[in-house]
Amino acid sequence: MNKIKLIILLTALYISNIAAQRNIGFHFPAAANEQCCLVLLRGMKIDTTAVGKFDSAGNCRLAVSAEDEDFCGVGKLLFTGNKTLQPVNLIVCGENGIEVDVENINSPKFKNSPENEAFQDFMKRQNDLLKQYGATFGQPAANENFMLADAKKREIGQKYEALSREIAESPLYAARLHEIFNYLLFYGSSFSQTDDEVRAEQEKFVANKLNFKDLYNSGAGYWTQFFDAWYERNMTEPDSLFINGARKMLERTTETEIHLALSQAIINVLSKYSRREYLLPQIFSDIKYPILGQPAPALINGADTIQPKNALIVFYDSDCGNCQNELHKIIGRYNLLKDNRIRVISIAADVNGGLFEETAQKIVWQDNLCDFRGFDGENFINYGVVGAPTLVLIDKDGIVRGRYARIEELLGKN
Repeated sequence: MNKIKLIILLTALYISNIAAQRNIGFHFPAAANEQCCLVLLRGMKIDTTAVGKFDSAGNCRLAVSAEDEDFCGVGKLLFTGNKTLQPVNLIVCGENGIEVDVENINSPKFKNSPENEAFQDFMKRQNDLLKQYGATFGQPAANENFMLADAKKREIGQKYEALSREIAESPLYAARLHEIFNYLLFYGSSFSQTDDEVRAEQEKFVANKLNFKDLYNSGAGYWTQFFDAWYERNMTEPDSLFINGARKMLERTTETEIHLALSQAIINVLSKYSRREYLLPQIFSDIKYPILGQPAPALINGADTIQPKNALIVFYDSDCGNCQNELHKIIGRYNLLKDNRIRVISIAADVNGGLFEETAQKIVWQDNLCDFRGFDGENFINYGVVGAPTLVLIDKDGIVRGRYARIEELLGKN
C-alpha cells in the first residue's frame, strides 16, 4: 500500500471515529466565553470526559471520550472558571447529536435525546398527577358533588397507575433513574397503596429489579441517599433478613468496580449508624476491618508503624474528583481539627508517583502515606477500605469511634 492510500485510509478511520463519538451541543448564553468540562458520575467519583470553551454567542460542542463510549448514566456540564454558573445535569447514554438549550437553567430544553426528554416528561406528568390528586382532598367546588369528586380522584389514580406501568416497562435509562428517584421519595405505583404495600413493593424492586450499575452511574447524590434510605427502611428487620438482603445486593452485582463501591457503601452506612455494624463480618467473608469500639490497627509507613490516637485517617485516591473535593474540605477545616488535638493522617491509594506528589503538595498536615499498591495496600486491607474517600476517627485510647464518607458527617456527629 503506497503512502497516499495509507494516509487516505487513516484519515477516513479518524473521521469515522470522530463521527462515532457522542457529540453534545450546548447553547447557554450566560456561559459565553467560559471554560467548561463535561463530567460523568460514577458512585462517589466524578470523571471528566471532555473539556471545551463556549464562544461569544454561548455555544459549545463537546464529544464524550472514546473510553467512555459505553457509559450510560448522569453527566454534568461544569464551569471551571465561574462559580456563579450552575451546572447543567443531563443523561448521557449512547445518544449522538444531543442539543441542549439552557436559556432557563431550571428547565433546559433537549433535542435529539429521547432519554432526557423522557425523564423530563416522566417528572412533569408525575408531579402534575400528584398535585391534582392532592387537590381532590379539599372541599368540592360549589357546583361539584362528592360523587363527582370521587370519580375525579379515581380517574387521576388510574392515570398515575398507567404512568407507573409505562415507566416500569420502558427500556430507557431515564425510566430506571425515575424508579430510583421514586424509591428515595417513597412513592409507590398507586395512590391506593398503604405504606406497608409501598414498602413491600420497593423491597422487591431492590431485591429483583434494581441494576446497581444504573444506581452507580446516577452519581453521589442518588448513591448515598439510596443507602441511607435502604438502611432506615430495613433497620427493624431481624438480623438474618438484613444480612440476606445485603448479600443479595452484592450477589447481583458482578462488575468489580461497582461491587467494591457497593461493599464500601454498605460498610459506611452500617458504620455511620453503628447500631448494626456487628453484622458486617456476617455480610462479608473476604474483608477485614476494625469495628466501632475495637482497637485501630497500626498503620504501616515503610519500615515504621504509627499507632493512631486522637486521629482522623483519610483514605483517598488522587485520581478521584470526589476525593480531591473532600481533601479540599478537610484542608479548609484543618485548623478546627488541630485545635481539637486531632492528628490527620492521610493514606493514598495511588500507584502513580507523580500524581501522588501533585496531591501531596496541597496537603497541609505532616502525615501523608502511600505504598503505591492501590487498594491492595496493607493499610487499606487492614481497615477494610475498598472505596475512597473513607474517613476513620480514632479516639485518645486508639479505639475506632466512627467511619464516614464525608467530613460533614463527622463534624455533624461530633
